[in-house]
Amino acid sequence: MQPLPLYFHALLEGITRDAEQVAMRRQNRFVFQTVGQLPPVIKVDGKRLRQVLDNLLTNAAKFTSQGEIRFVVEMVSQQPNTGIVQLRFHVIDSGIGIAAEQIDSIFDPFVRLDNGRSQQGLGLGLAIAAQWVQRMQGRLEVSSQLGKGTHFTLHVSFATAHEDSIPHHRLPD
Repeated sequence: MQPLPLYFHALLEGITRDAEQVAMRRQNRFVFQTVGQLPPVIKVDGKRLRQVLDNLLTNAAKFTSQGEIRFVVEMVSQQPNTGIVQLRFHVIDSGIGIAAEQIDSIFDPFVRLDNGRSQQGLGLGLAIAAQWVQRMQGRLEVSSQLGKGTHFTLHVSFATAHEDSIPHHRLPD
């Protein structure tokens, strides 16, 4: 992990721009929403956080057709003395869902669920995402209903930072 200060809203804008494109390929409606006042600058490994969220959003689009994909970023709490913020990222789709008996295995490497066999991939995306979340000291949860969709929730905390702490070569980001 290489946490660096970065503009949080710029990171989210890039993620949502790409996710919307992927969602639209399968005629899905894409909705992005923020809840609470998000910090302008956080200290995070932006590449890894983006990798995790891209995987969740791409999977949502892959298993949803002519439905809806929601990406919600929620400010849970901020500790004023330490500058630590707790955030929740929700990826909610109206896709094919996951059978209850398969939920526990989706983060295992090389696992491809029965209802996803027609999709490309090796079954590594969620396993890698779960490992990065663990290194971020976060938690990734999933709930799903077969035929009705899936809801992933990423719980994670980051330190806030001041804009003047962003390295000059990162300012264009």
